[in-house]
Amino acid sequence: MTETFPAAEQTEDPAARPVVPRRTVRVVIDAGDDPTFNRRLAALEAASRIVVRPNPVRSATDLVWDVLAAAGKNPAAVHSPRLSVADAWKAVAAWLSAARVTDVIVERAHRLLPGEGLDLAKLADAIDADLWLIWSSPADPTRTCNSIESLGRSRRNGGRLTPSGPRREVRVIGISIFHDLLPLPAPAHHQPLHPDEHADTDADWPALPTADFPLFLATCRRRLAGTPSTSSTSPTAPKHNARTSSYAATATT
Repeated sequence: MTETFPAAEQTEDPAARPVVPRRTVRVVIDAGDDPTFNRRLAALEAASRIVVRPNPVRSATDLVWDVLAAAGKNPAAVHSPRLSVADAWKAVAAWLSAARVTDVIVERAHRLLPGEGLDLAKLADAIDADLWLIWSSPADPTRTCNSIESLGRSRRNGGRLTPSGPRREVRVIGISIFHDLLPLPAPAHHQPLHPDEHADTDADWPALPTADFPLFLATCRRRLAGTPSTSSTSPTAPKHNARTSSYAATATT
């Protein structure tokens, strides 16, 4: 009788692994490079949404460091000759997955080098996030779209789509549709950090002396200790509202 191993102990067959779904890539056309649109992208940044700003001066393998910076990580902390670019992409995927990033937005995607769009699409697949490529140029994005849709095969076919083979869905949309699909986050409800955070400036605040900062501190300590606030070494100064005096003391530091 042939012994069989439990399913958990059997050698995993790569062909039997579930197919990782390929996320749809959206190319947002901003042909006029609208500055108000760039401000909107900045407003979209959040813990679950990162905006990648590729360095215009970079090599074909440097995009991963720009993604790290967008994720709030210091690229210098992991940039090492012992760390390959492939391992760096794996580290990025691990960090973004742990942060539960749902959207990766790339500014000025028309400047992406050949192959970088594919790297970003693979990253979106790995972390199960949506990829938005902002095309801020009047140039035709067809070649880039074909490369991403054909999983890179079009680069060997003169930029044209191949008639067969696996594909990824790529959609070209306008700014208005982008606004509808990715609206700005609702403003956070602000709670006072301290009960008197919004104190009344016209309230009866204790009068404090206006003096140089060291003398001001010494006077405050004496007052808190319950001793008289005047001394032979402390200059006579007019009394002011405590809030106004605190601003004056801060300005002298």
